[in-house]
Amino acid sequence: MADPAGRDAARQPEIEAVFERILVERRIDLVHVHHLLGLPLSLPAIAGAHGVPVVAQLHDFFLVCHRYTLMNQHGRFCDVVDRGEEQCDGCLATTEGRPAGAKARRDGFVARMLGSVDAFVTSTPATADYVRAFYPEATARVAVIEMVDAAPAALPPPDAAGTGTPDPRRPMRVAVLGNVVDHKGARTLLELVRITEGEGFVFEVFGYVETYLVTAFEAQAGERLILRGGYTREEVPALLAGCDVSLHLSLWPETYMISLTEAWRAGLIPIVTDLGAPGERVSDGVDGLKVPPGESGAVRQALRRLAHDPGLVAGLRANIAEKSFPSVAGHAGQMAALYRDLIAARPAPHPGPGEPSGPFTLSAVDLGFRLNHPDWTDPAIVWDGTEDTSAITAALPPATAALPERVLAPSEPGLSWEIADLVVDGQRLPGRIGACAACDSLSLRGWIWRPEAGRPVGTWLRLRSGSATLFVAALPERRPDLAGRFGTGRAEQAGFAAQLRMADLPGGPYAIDLLQVFSDHLAVAREIAYVTAPGFPAPGPVTPWRVGLPMPEGAIRRGAGPARVAAHGLPVIAGVPVARQGGITRLVVELPGGMHRGPAVLVLEGEAGTAWTRAVWHDADGTDRIGVEGQIRDIPPGSYRVGVLIGDETGADLHETGTTLFVAPTARPCLVAAEPPPALRRPWIKRVRSRPSLDAVTVGEASPLLGTPVTVSGWAFTPGRGRPLAWIARWGTGHGRRFMIAESFARQDVAAHLEDDDALTAGFEIQLPLAALRDGSLRVFQVYERGAVALPDFPRHVLGMVPG
Repeated sequence: MADPAGRDAARQPEIEAVFERILVERRIDLVHVHHLLGLPLSLPAIAGAHGVPVVAQLHDFFLVCHRYTLMNQHGRFCDVVDRGEEQCDGCLATTEGRPAGAKARRDGFVARMLGSVDAFVTSTPATADYVRAFYPEATARVAVIEMVDAAPAALPPPDAAGTGTPDPRRPMRVAVLGNVVDHKGARTLLELVRITEGEGFVFEVFGYVETYLVTAFEAQAGERLILRGGYTREEVPALLAGCDVSLHLSLWPETYMISLTEAWRAGLIPIVTDLGAPGERVSDGVDGLKVPPGESGAVRQALRRLAHDPGLVAGLRANIAEKSFPSVAGHAGQMAALYRDLIAARPAPHPGPGEPSGPFTLSAVDLGFRLNHPDWTDPAIVWDGTEDTSAITAALPPATAALPERVLAPSEPGLSWEIADLVVDGQRLPGRIGACAACDSLSLRGWIWRPEAGRPVGTWLRLRSGSATLFVAALPERRPDLAGRFGTGRAEQAGFAAQLRMADLPGGPYAIDLLQVFSDHLAVAREIAYVTAPGFPAPGPVTPWRVGLPMPEGAIRRGAGPARVAAHGLPVIAGVPVARQGGITRLVVELPGGMHRGPAVLVLEGEAGTAWTRAVWHDADGTDRIGVEGQIRDIPPGSYRVGVLIGDETGADLHETGTTLFVAPTARPCLVAAEPPPALRRPWIKRVRSRPSLDAVTVGEASPLLGTPVTVSGWAFTPGRGRPLAWIARWGTGHGRRFMIAESFARQDVAAHLEDDDALTAGFEIQLPLAALRDGSLRVFQVYERGAVALPDFPRHVLGMVPG
């Protein structure tokens, strides 16, 4: 289930849903997390929310840093517990190009996640102590259960290991067990081979040498450095039988080191770096020798001691011969005992027979992890919580308001702007979005660049509606990527970011203008985005929409008095409210007076199926109302009738609202309707044979709404018809005819390229049915301010780019 592309994910709803399904359907009693590499960091919290005990095995320090060996940009151990945030930022920026604050953001997320961990399993106490020193919030119990090697080797016969006095006539054979990489001390070994020339030491490397080190090792290979290559565990006793000493020169604090156990089993004297578990396991001068990490001179001195002190060697070997090691049975017994204790202390509450087990929509967002982007390293993340929103004001500062405005034409030479990221209610929307509706919060991040302008004094967003004009101060954001794009370091200062709390906005649609403040004027880029605010507070907590009905059909009494959707916080296309996948559906429904206040449920019914979510009662102006704050996820796309179920002891009454709600197939708002939209209700539509510019054509998974969908994105523009407003696709015949409506969105780069301000909204992304593309029945229209145009060649161009 691990996703290499998601190695930096704090949360991933898709994987969280799969994980939740496994927990519930397999009736999991305990989760043992060996590693979260390639998985979202939120998974233990998902298990904890289901009441499932969680064990976290500390194989390395991934919880502390995603550079889990704790090696810094200089290739040395970073004692991160005693480091500052700035040093972490410098390391990650240098080695991986991570933005400032990324490590702190990850730390904050993991600290909260660790509240769901019931026990840490570690091979040595120091490993858990280090993790708990970094995260004092982690209160999980610590179980020290020593690791075992998979196939323990028997101790070699005494004459093989040479348990007596070293033979001065033969060289001391030094084993290096395990793959050779930098963090295992590869370069310390190379330097050691060089400085011990002529001293009678032979180094035998058992393991693969990483590609980038092969040349250096082969250059020194010969009688004194023998590269044995890879091996199996069964071969270890025979391979080590002729060796005297083993080297374990890791530069990072390993959490156990199985090769140390293998060396002891074979009767070898280990020399280990005094760091991490090896330094904890070895008693210097008793069962091995310890040296500082990265110090080849210290290793040479240790080898010389062994070569010239027979008494030391004899004592070490005698002590090693008396050592005992954990067995597989013992290890398994300790682990089983821990499992039993945790399960007994907190049994997982599995669903009973006949109880619904779905809909598997729990996510990190539901658990209060308020990230506006799932990737903890992405510079799109500006805030992790909801308290750092930008203040909304009714006016600009007087000095700024007094400046003359200069409206920037989208096609102005040199001008370039873009909304690079739009995050609505904690969900990052894909690509460019023309308009959106937000219930809780709106975060946007972008840039505006004018080469002839100086550095702006400040940046503001202006929100215009029919009844109000409001202002939001944006934060400056450094954008090093723009320096390369525009060929000057000044462009780094072109970025901005802002977050709005929607409760601070009166309800209604808003056009967002971008204002840059200079000493002598106010530069205005108009209508960079559009947003609709609900204008009423959340009726209750966020609840998931569930597929199906909350009770058997026979228990539902249809035909009860009608209800009315009094308000909603959804985008509207062609008069129909649209809910997008992953988005919040905020609705308030007014019910007939004098209602019995039983359990309330909002219900969706349509050709694609049914869905429901729990509602809460509240009073408003003496009327009976229920409200929902539901999150759409994995609900089949299509049109649904909105109704309300009010339960009692014998069943529930269904109150129809007469409102239709459309569930979009993706996170992008769109509408599929059976009736032609007004733009196509005309006797003649001009045909335009222009070729669209297509950015991407992808084929998705089949659904009842479109069959196999083809997602097409790009831009197209016909001069002289005003600005593009929307796209319409038509397919089918008779009662099976359908219309897909998708809104246009801003592409300032297109307006600049075409030198036409009307081309600002030439961008599009639309889903088309593959079957209609192939059978030739698909027709595509682009709607402008001055009417629609037909694009007869559009399907042919798209079909030519369909994979396969």
